[in-house]
Amino acid sequence: MTTENEEVKKVKSKVPKWFDKKEQINSRILFAFLELQDKNNTVTFEMLREQCGVKTFKSNFQQMSNFGKKNNAKIFTKNKDSDTVYLWDKTQEFIMSEYGKYKNTKIPMENNFTYLVGNSIKELLLIKDIEKIINSKIPISTENPNLIKCRIGQGLFRENLIALWKGCSVTKFENVEILIASHIKPWSKSSNEERLDVFNGLLLTPNLDKLFDKGYISFDNNGKILISEKLKNLKILGITIDMNIKINDKHKKYLSYHRNEILKNI
Repeated sequence: MTTENEEVKKVKSKVPKWFDKKEQINSRILFAFLELQDKNNTVTFEMLREQCGVKTFKSNFQQMSNFGKKNNAKIFTKNKDSDTVYLWDKTQEFIMSEYGKYKNTKIPMENNFTYLVGNSIKELLLIKDIEKIINSKIPISTENPNLIKCRIGQGLFRENLIALWKGCSVTKFENVEILIASHIKPWSKSSNEERLDVFNGLLLTPNLDKLFDKGYISFDNNGKILISEKLKNLKILGITIDMNIKINDKHKKYLSYHRNEILKNI
């Protein structure tokens, strides 16, 4: 049985090679996961199996989820109750960094139509945001890494949200692996200081994050949920009119922006 440190070293040795050889089975499974995560945020075992199209998926996935001298390197963890698949938290940041490097090497000139067809506009905007941070005048040793990680939902911003909320800001659901670090005032409209401000964020389940991001729900200055009249089938979406969050005065300016600029008519 290998130790955790040995497994981390194995991942760091193998994963860069997988990005160079997409035809390998392990590569296909990892790429399938990353592509699904880009589109859906949440990835289940069945979604991953169908996406990668590997006949030996079950056995390969098992080897990519366990420690062992003969395994393929531990990449994934799986929630037994929800069947949701995650990147192993010990190497998640490394894998996402390698994925970022891979995508950056594939970006041609800005006006290349092939890129726009092959990749989502959202993904392009994300890359451009990160490029702006890298090229900014902020010292590399201080805020730059935190801003980049914040933009892809990792790093100090997410850690601070978890420390503040201890679970979903609304439902109190405690499995933070599933929760999404969501900006109240959108990233694109925020200053660098606001982007890292823990009070400009909520920790939300995927359904609440999407509804909040698209302006179907918001919260008043007492923390009570506001629901857009455009949102139907509240029960199916898991929304109730008595939902609320516990807010600090420092949240209020960001929530005011969200109500005025993002929330659809109520």
